[in-house]
Amino acid sequence: YQAILDQGDETSMVNHKEYQPIERRHRKTNETLLYAYSETIIHEGKEFLLGLGEQCGLKINSKAASRDHLELEFYSGKLIISDQSTNGTFILTKTGKRESDNKEHFVHHESWTTTSGGIISLGKPIKSQQKNLIYYICH
Repeated sequence: YQAILDQGDETSMVNHKEYQPIERRHRKTNETLLYAYSETIIHEGKEFLLGLGEQCGLKINSKAASRDHLELEFYSGKLIISDQSTNGTFILTKTGKRESDNKEHFVHHESWTTTSGGIISLGKPIKSQQKNLIYYICH
């Protein structure tokens, strides 16, 4: 027996004997990026730009990167990766339960959503690079 409970902007399915809002108990609140021995925190609801341009929150020093290569947004426990580049973006999701996890994906002028940690490479496959890799972790 399950009930659907609406709590403001959250809807949860729970067993009728043990009511605890699942989203509030396990909600992820920010995203951490690790690049070039530095750490950057992306807070929920804030857009964050990566690339070569001066306006980027994280400047990537790579010939394969575009000026405004990609935009990251962390919302409702999900990282949304939106590619805006010439060469595309390679994403490797390290952990998770989806069939698409633990595989390298290529996105070009489209968005990718994930709830797990992994690696992002701008313009080149992850396996072909040893530097300029961006590691991400959802907390």
